Amino acid sequence: MTPDRWSDLVELFERPGPRGGTPMPGAGCWCMWWRHRTGEAAKNKQAMQSLVAAGTEPGLLAYADGHPVGWVSVGRREQFGQLMRSPQYKPRDSDLNVFAIVCFYVDPRSKGAGVASALVDAAVDWARRAGASAVEAYPNLKPDFMGRLDAFERRGFSQTGVAGKRVVVRLTL
Repeated sequence: MTPDRWSDLVELFERPGPRGGTPMPGAGCWCMWWRHRTGEAAKNKQAMQSLVAAGTEPGLLAYADGHPVGWVSVGRREQFGQLMRSPQYKPRDSDLNVFAIVCFYVDPRSKGAGVASALVDAAVDWARRAGASAVEAYPNLKPDFMGRLDAFERRGFSQTGVAGKRVVVRLTL
């Protein structure tokens, strides 16, 4: 996610759903939940735009036929302040260069086409190139916006703990 792709993220997050409604990310979160929650859609969008404009690269986009169809939020654990302070998800180790995958969004019309799986693979590759020692994720036992446990396990992630209704998984690179 670079500044030149900002309009693609906006289009994906604000694209009307199959029934005409606005998808959840554009409706409020803008994938800022684990970074810095404001509770207001406009502030979250502005905060995400500021991250992108500053060159932070807060995630990756997936495309099909030239159109954005999916998003994964990935970065160094330290970039996710809410995660670092969470009693359930904060790190239990002092490992350096651990990256976290904290959120997925796939356009409803593209679900079932392997977009989320491709985003997991791309996030791991991106983290590896950025010098990550490991990648963590926090899938719910019932699949939701933080991914499917089986998708991570198929890629070699191992369970390192349980945090409420979520499992903490890690892939050492």
